[in-house]
Amino acid sequence: MPRSGTVGTAALTGASVLLALLGAWLVYLASAGAPPRYGEVPAFSLTAHDGSSFTRETLRGQVAVVDFIFTRCTGTCPAMTTQMALMQAAAPAGTRFVSFTVDPQFDTPEVLSRYARDHRAREGWWFVTGAASSLYTLATQGFSLMAMELPEDERKATDDGPFLHSSKLVLLDSNAWIRGYYDSEDPVARRRLLRDAARLGPYGVLPRVNASLNAASAILLLCGYFLVRSGRRPAHRNCMVGALLSSVLFLTSYLDYHAHVGSVRFPAEGALRTCYLAILASHTVLAAAIVPLVALTVTRAARARFDAHRRIARLTLPLWGYVSVTGVVVYWMLYQL
Repeated sequence: MPRSGTVGTAALTGASVLLALLGAWLVYLASAGAPPRYGEVPAFSLTAHDGSSFTRETLRGQVAVVDFIFTRCTGTCPAMTTQMALMQAAAPAGTRFVSFTVDPQFDTPEVLSRYARDHRAREGWWFVTGAASSLYTLATQGFSLMAMELPEDERKATDDGPFLHSSKLVLLDSNAWIRGYYDSEDPVARRRLLRDAARLGPYGVLPRVNASLNAASAILLLCGYFLVRSGRRPAHRNCMVGALLSSVLFLTSYLDYHAHVGSVRFPAEGALRTCYLAILASHTVLAAAIVPLVALTVTRAARARFDAHRRIARLTLPLWGYVSVTGVVVYWMLYQL
């Protein structure tokens, strides 16, 4: 068999294998993980700081971050409220924040309204009070968190006063299901909470779509390379057009996602974070540089200037492939690792 036929057969075999891998990747992404469900928040009826009724139905429709505090606390509560305010500023648009009091006798709607103003709580952050029995039942049985008022003979002169409550932050999905518990004092946990909130939001599917488009682009580029090496120019052209369309769709989806969600920070610290930032930096710089290179390469091919096309393609192809592959790696590290 002529050498070109051997290469062509190998190219088609390689393309089939790569397309099978892409299919497996898409199946994996379809099942890949939003945070697990820990249970649905039970029905309740309480009162928000603006005097309105606050129920489980109020929580439905958007992702929410929940904590339990009280306004007279001089220990963990001020720090928790400060972190909630910082997270609200960084959270994806539409994320709700809810602070339930464990001191309803003192924390009336009027007191909670002043507290919200003092801590510069933005719209979309509710401070909720009600009957003590309802609040404690909601905390302990609904959210599986500690919350109680200590008897007089057990109270100690602590910063938290006469109340015990968890300092955990709780993430709810748009159906009021609990999807995660996070240490309010741990910056890594707080970044993980914001990442998970983005994954649960209305645009949470887009990172998986973006990773799939990058994977498709990388595979089509590799197939196109094998095909042109075997002299199958029409098939090569089709693969490269497919890679171009995948990359254009990726860019559109990527910009739409970050326009609505903003930046999603990598949760981990140390060497892993350094590695992630290095890959992200190289990916971002080359992604910007590759746009004019791809445009020039495609233009030369469209004008049948194949000698000039081949010369620039030797640079464009590996850089384009690197951008596509690192796009998948960035997704995996940020959302799956």
